[in-house]
Amino acid sequence: MPVKFTKEQLHQVIRYNPDTGKFLRLTTTSSNAIAGEECGNLDSQGYLRFRVLGQDFRAHRLAVFYMTGKWPLVTDHINGNRADNRWSNIRVTDSKGNARNLSTRHDNKSGHKGVTWDSRREKWLVQLGRDGEKITIGRYRDRGLAVAMAKAAYEYLAPDVTHRAAMLNGGKS
Repeated sequence: MPVKFTKEQLHQVIRYNPDTGKFLRLTTTSSNAIAGEECGNLDSQGYLRFRVLGQDFRAHRLAVFYMTGKWPLVTDHINGNRADNRWSNIRVTDSKGNARNLSTRHDNKSGHKGVTWDSRREKWLVQLGRDGEKITIGRYRDRGLAVAMAKAAYEYLAPDVTHRAAMLNGGKS
């Protein structure tokens, strides 16, 4: 659905605090949307969501529009916390940049991004992704060594400090 309002119209109905990431209603539009109240509820995926000027939005996308007047194609929560909508924690990126902050899969046996169990060879496989390519670092009998190799590889290959920090923390931001 195309957006049917301007940045200026948005500024008339809500206030965004870039330091806290909070949105405040300036007008009452319904019994659930009262002036002076904080906007939004967390959705099932952990994003703050609310309705403004007749349309539903995720808060991080609205924050970009509020600050820049432009709608982002893809936004990223730098620290991985989808409810943290501080301006310093939101960046406009592309799908590749957003994928860098994916957390460790729930079925990952090692607990660390880039380290998986190769059951056929009965070794820990260290494999990283970069620019759409898989880079195999090696296979190791010892899980601790595999994790150390993955961390060293991420330190070397990570394109930015934020991504590297997430990788060194077991894929958790």
